Amino acid sequence: MGAVAMQPDAMQTAVMHPDISIRSISKTFGNNRPVLNGISLEVTPGEMVALIGSSGSGKTTLLRHIAGLTAVDADGGEIEVRDHVLQKGGKVIRDRGKLRARIGLVFQQHNLIDRYSVLTNTLLGAIGRTHCLGGWLCRFNREDQEIARNALSRVGMLEHADRRADQLSGGQQQRVAIARTLTQQASIILADEPIASLDPASAERVMRTLSEINAVDKVTMVISLHQIDFALRYCQRVVAMKQGHIIFDGPRDQFTRHKIVDVYGSDAEMGRV
Repeated sequence: MGAVAMQPDAMQTAVMHPDISIRSISKTFGNNRPVLNGISLEVTPGEMVALIGSSGSGKTTLLRHIAGLTAVDADGGEIEVRDHVLQKGGKVIRDRGKLRARIGLVFQQHNLIDRYSVLTNTLLGAIGRTHCLGGWLCRFNREDQEIARNALSRVGMLEHADRRADQLSGGQQQRVAIARTLTQQASIILADEPIASLDPASAERVMRTLSEINAVDKVTMVISLHQIDFALRYCQRVVAMKQGHIIFDGPRDQFTRHKIVDVYGSDAEMGRV
């Protein structure tokens, strides 16, 4: 018998749609100061992207737009998350909660509730996933509790599950915030300066934790960082911003010293980044 010919479709490599697709978005605040200037960006599933730039370059504003926390200017721009429009024409879609449930947020200030235990803070990640009022009343089922405990174990915080959040160090609190996104079962994590206020050892552990989640769970990550060494060590791709524009987007090995000076100017030349 002759060999069976492969169908054309079977010979084609599957097209990978981006998890995040940003097309020509702009943002101007009330004082007519442009913060984002026609930004376009795509992030494919499983990428771990470092978003870098000086303070005021637009990094945090961009992350807030991807998260659906801030609307783009009315005269243009569109953001899609996992093939669904999140915002367009200056408006965030009404049912954004379904998309937001897929996006985990990690902030510099952790955003934990001090009087709640580590476990309860972690369980709050289940609210967006289950859309359950019971979460706000701190009632969680056995399955959610198991998911949360497993998340705490993965970030090395299970032994602190019963401690109040305000009894933790900054690095420990940040790891609980990461565990909360795991409990949320987010497919995308946006982290805004997650290690800015941490000592070097704690910063290393937080970045290593994020890197392991990215590698094991294939969670897409965009992480805003000031620390160039951490960006180049843990992120495969670097996106650099300056005055509301993307001035570099490429593999980390192409982000040379010359490019760093382009982004940070005299601060880089003086060794302050």
